[in-house]
Amino acid sequence: MSTRVKSLVILGCTLIAGILVGILGTSAWQHRRNTTIAEIRLQGGLMRQIEQTIEIESEEQREELMIVIRRAEQGFLRQRRLMADSLAVHRQALVADLQRILGQEQWERVEARLTRKRSRRSDRNTRTHRSPHKKSSPSNPPSKE
Repeated sequence: MSTRVKSLVILGCTLIAGILVGILGTSAWQHRRNTTIAEIRLQGGLMRQIEQTIEIESEEQREELMIVIRRAEQGFLRQRRLMADSLAVHRQALVADLQRILGQEQWERVEARLTRKRSRRSDRNTRTHRSPHKKSSPSNPPSKE
């Protein structure tokens, strides 16, 4: 092999290795971010995150924090429900517009694709994402977020 061919092979391998490292790094970062978000979304997850970040000085401070966090969690849940309802209205309007514009065969293809996506999403949502720090018990079931 000539020097030029060897150089191109080495350059190509370096490029491929760099791309793989970038993909793996991004994937690991995204996985860690998703895990953290999933832990916070579990009931009591925000309190766990705060406890890991700060040192709680007393039981009074812990109780005050719990009150504030429970109130915030309830607000987050209400907002999530409102957003889901609002999105459902927009989805229904989109479906009505698409049905009006598309032919029967076109609509059936769109509907089949949406059904496949919904079933995949449903499969993903049925898996439970539990925090490794907190085990569920009959008296403390995981939230269904």
